Amino acid sequence: MKVELFLGQKDETLEGVVAKLVGLISPHARLEVHRFYEVADHRSVQLARRYARLLEACIPPNIGLKVIDQRVMGWAFYLRVYWSPGEDDAYGPPSRRDLFGSRDFVHFFPALAIRNRMAFVPASQASVMLEGAAGEASFDPYVAGSLRTIDFGDHDAIERELEALAPAVQREVAREARLLRRQFPALAGRSAAMAATLGLEQAELTAALANDSALAEALDELDCSFEPVAMALGRWTRAELRIANARPVELGRVTVSAAGPLRVLPEKLVTRVPAAGAGVLSISLFPLEAGEFPLEIRISPPADSPLADETAVRYVWITCGG
Repeated sequence: MKVELFLGQKDETLEGVVAKLVGLISPHARLEVHRFYEVADHRSVQLARRYARLLEACIPPNIGLKVIDQRVMGWAFYLRVYWSPGEDDAYGPPSRRDLFGSRDFVHFFPALAIRNRMAFVPASQASVMLEGAAGEASFDPYVAGSLRTIDFGDHDAIERELEALAPAVQREVAREARLLRRQFPALAGRSAAMAATLGLEQAELTAALANDSALAEALDELDCSFEPVAMALGRWTRAELRIANARPVELGRVTVSAAGPLRVLPEKLVTRVPAAGAGVLSISLFPLEAGEFPLEIRISPPADSPLADETAVRYVWITCGG
């Protein structure tokens, strides 16, 4: 697993601290240090573009970053931040802000990236990135948690944040592995090939899958049944939704929602799905169209589950008479 540390100035103490702590993310993590203060000419531009790509992987698509290569009295670069027009000026040109030199770049270093995505940046970066934007709500990764700000001078805080992030990284690896197996079934029994595809050591992939494989299999194999499957148009019908779990592992209290050409009450429900058992829910449906159509059932594990960011989707066909 690749971890990248970006430094704008020499800091051997921080390098040593991060080198010791990346093991919290994975015992096999490989730390790569990018020292901007040591490079010049085109290499500094290449590093800047690497940084911009990693940061863009965390931010909404309406905000962009571009490294401008400027060759005046030698090699140099600056960073352009631009935003799509807001709702009040939907047809206007994008607004932008250019960041130059050490005065602005102090808000970008140090920084830490994990698995080709920026993870930790200085606490002041949010303000400099937001300055000039149409509205702060258009740029939310700093408050949403997808990009974390941190005081790199507080080594205890770095340790706490890496320790807190580790389970999410493990879930991400396991989820990507499951998706890879579904898309390419031939890789299912080739853990070495899967690990290489995901940019991991084989031991890292094995550990991540072991943590949640039983839960993931139970979620993947959930079965939904619905009764009654026939109802009248323009009338409320009370129905029973049954979520069956054949696996010997409890999924806990899951959140369930249903969608289709109808009104559903309540919009979201919570039920416990036991091991080798079923959760049963009572919902009310008001069909808006006649005919036969699929009812989409979305099942989300509880927030404290290793699969908190996973959702199982099932379809139940129902018939609505005129």
